Amino acid sequence: MDLVVGESAMTLDEVIFVEGRWRKVCIHAKGFKVFTMRGELIYLHRYIFEQHHKIKVEPPHRIIHIDGNKMNNSITNLRLRRRVEGGKSKKLAKSALNQHNDDRNFSPDFFQV
Repeated sequence: MDLVVGESAMTLDEVIFVEGRWRKVCIHAKGFKVFTMRGELIYLHRYIFEQHHKIKVEPPHRIIHIDGNKMNNSITNLRLRRRVEGGKSKKLAKSALNQHNDDRNFSPDFFQV
């Protein structure tokens, strides 16, 4: 069965275990892996990043794939970026989320406005 939430998606033979349930992972029309939780469409890369760093990513921030491959959701391939005017991205200049640093330097207080 294909997942259809607003836009079409293609079913994968992939599942993940989230909040006590197995969930089917699909490819969204935009090319990202997605799943549904509580009736909401969740982008897998965003979910992985938020769970790993124990933060909630809110606009104007977004998660990008460093290598440009939307299928590569390894935590080392995900980075937090801030959207600036004109739709362009600007890398956050905080070493806490640099892929080469470990989690000991991570401070969730950085993300509070």
